[in-house]
Amino acid sequence: MTRVLERPEQTDGARTRTVESATALACIHDSEIDLVIWNRGAKASVYHDLADVSLDQLPAFRLESVAFADLDAALVPHAAATPALAADIAELAKLYARLLRLKRLRIRLETVTTDACSRFHVDRVRLRLLTTYVGPGTDWLDAGAAPDQRIRRLPEGAVALLKGSLWPGSPGCPHRSPPIKGTGRHRLLLSIDEGPVR
Repeated sequence: MTRVLERPEQTDGARTRTVESATALACIHDSEIDLVIWNRGAKASVYHDLADVSLDQLPAFRLESVAFADLDAALVPHAAATPALAADIAELAKLYARLLRLKRLRIRLETVTTDACSRFHVDRVRLRLLTTYVGPGTDWLDAGAAPDQRIRRLPEGAVALLKGSLWPGSPGCPHRSPPIKGTGRHRLLLSIDEGPVR
């Protein structure tokens, strides 16, 4: 059974913290926390941008290694049709970079129509930021919950920081894409990681 997280008090599992502001995401540095959720709710300007966009026209791009200093310029080509979405991505990327004191980022915005990453797994990264702009959010395992309530789902629009296997001293946060194959549903997913050093 999958439970969608709607209220902050529902989300605090054994190694999970829910926060109410962007600045509070810094608690991801706590050695006892593997997942931080900022349930910021839907950003009206972003959803206004996406309201009339069909599935085949949803924006998608990959920036494999963008310098923090060049972030705004790198997002300009992707901002024409959906400027509020591009501004939100820039805001989240800058927040992520500051949290880890990074000079380079990897940013991926993709439309998901299948059960990609359908098995629970821990990413081979230090830390990943995920948010789903359209469709069901990412599923994660709550180790502190009863066995029949361990699978939780992030709400659409929530921002999650998930520790990966490369975070020192952490087992990482097991998660997966929610099963949507054959349902006619799709997701617009943003993923931000540490970019390779050049």
